[in-house]
Amino acid sequence: MLSTLLILSNTIFICYGQHGICQETPSVSCFPGYTGISTFGSLSEDNSKSLTENFVSTFTDSVKNSNILSDVFEISQTTPTDFRKFAYDYVKASATNLGMESPHDVADTVAKAIEDHFETLIPTLMIKVFANTAAKFLQSEGLLNPMNTASLAASYADALTETTKKNVNQENPESKLKALMGGIEKFFISLNLLVAEKGQKLASTFANEVKLAGMQLRKGDNLYAIY
Repeated sequence: MLSTLLILSNTIFICYGQHGICQETPSVSCFPGYTGISTFGSLSEDNSKSLTENFVSTFTDSVKNSNILSDVFEISQTTPTDFRKFAYDYVKASATNLGMESPHDVADTVAKAIEDHFETLIPTLMIKVFANTAAKFLQSEGLLNPMNTASLAASYADALTETTKKNVNQENPESKLKALMGGIEKFFISLNLLVAEKGQKLASTFANEVKLAGMQLRKGDNLYAIY
């Protein structure tokens, strides 16, 4: 159970359990509001990585075992430019509905990352981007623990399945983008996390995952190894 929150300089330490194990989440300056997993070698880092890895693994298995989810991530015929334009409009509308002060800035965080780092849309990397965005955001909020990681990942897959069934029209490639963005939005709404004060942080988390995917793509790596 979460018991203590310490903030020292730019590092947040989340302490929980009877032994007071602390998790570091230092600020990463490349995207506003983004907090990432510590790069320092420590037990807390290993714990954090293990939780996010388990979330991503469970979600990825759900996608691989579902024809519906496998298909919605098959957007390789969609250009990064189309994705950037759609994401900008979608995020701006969502930020506006949340009552955020600068919807354009929030949307631009996502759109610019796509423009700068995506040259093609490979399904495997897209799965990792959406899975890691959810995992890292939940972890930064202190909401992942060994007891709920698998169930949260399954809930995310269920939310995405619902939005896919509702929105996807095979004759309209943009409908898959709507399903993907709607799925992660639906998941965070169910956890009461899609609120104005967290909007920029969520956008920055997504943007960071896009950047990491783009870096792997440019290096020619077959695996999305960011841990």
